[in-house]
Amino acid sequence: MKNRLRNTVDYMQGMMQNMGDTLRIYVNRYPPLAVFLFTLIAASGIPITMFLIFAAITVALTFSTATIGAILFEAAFLALGGGVLLTVLVCIAVVTSVGFSWLFGFWVAYRSACMLFSKISSGTSSLTDVISGHVKPALQSTGEQLQSLQQNVSEQVRKAQASVQQR
Repeated sequence: MKNRLRNTVDYMQGMMQNMGDTLRIYVNRYPPLAVFLFTLIAASGIPITMFLIFAAITVALTFSTATIGAILFEAAFLALGGGVLLTVLVCIAVVTSVGFSWLFGFWVAYRSACMLFSKISSGTSSLTDVISGHVKPALQSTGEQLQSLQQNVSEQVRKAQASVQQR
């Protein structure tokens, strides 16, 4: 039994280590994600602490009276407190998500502007050249794909007509 418990603990520690490493990579790669996570954790800390204090006080009061009715009241109080906590945490998550989406949008726009400015200042003659340098290859490959698709459709139509004529 001890060996099984130890294996489970080791597995959980390894899994948490891998999750932490993955999260660290994403946080370093996307700074707005770090701001989002730290804001969410910081904003959730106070309500969770208040709930834990409330739960501890109500559990202490329940054990001091220790009757069936008091235990039922304890469960009701904890359910009510959990509902309030859930509501507060959902509100915090929504506000943080909205703030994160705005921050992430500004960050993407900033990075795009920096990349565009660096391309313009690196010797490209105009903004039109930069845009056409990205758009023309995409349009050419799309045109080639459309021609290939048109040829495939024409071939399928000819095959269908031939099979109809054979019947």
